[in-house]
Amino acid sequence: MIPLSFETQRLLIRRYRDTDLDDLYKSAIASVSEVFEFLPWCHPDYSRVDAQEWLANIEASWRTGKAYQFAIYDKSNLTFHGGCGLNRVDEHPIANLGYWIKSSSSGKGIATEASAGLARFGIEHLNLQRLEIIISTNNAKSNRVAEKIGARFEGTLRNRLLLHEKIHNAYIYSIVPREI
Repeated sequence: MIPLSFETQRLLIRRYRDTDLDDLYKSAIASVSEVFEFLPWCHPDYSRVDAQEWLANIEASWRTGKAYQFAIYDKSNLTFHGGCGLNRVDEHPIANLGYWIKSSSSGKGIATEASAGLARFGIEHLNLQRLEIIISTNNAKSNRVAEKIGARFEGTLRNRLLLHEKIHNAYIYSIVPREI
């Protein structure tokens, strides 16, 4: 059975719940100006309904094995920091690893700690043989996170991302089991 949560040194990382609606919505709205360029779902018109619809799909995606989305909380005071997840899980078995941190929690190593834990989770509990991290070449903060968790840079993908009607080149990083 796949665990619904895991912990790192400072963080409780657990499957999103419907009760996370307020934390997710308020954090996304407060972070739009910093993350809009790089996250297709986080935009100035983001609504509580958007957050609610996204949360409603998490359990079904988990059941089908196509995506595993987690909320990131500080385990000492249960402060919400953002989210991370494995999506586009396929039969090879490969998945995309993604993360986002609300603006007020940025720069504290939370994305690095959560992503390293998520990589271990994917390899140990889902038996993934490859994790990919695909990041806009303009997203220096996320690129640093990938490097800090030991992901291997593999190259630049031209015209790989379409974010808010703007084409981005992307860097691709990977993690395989022997590197965890």
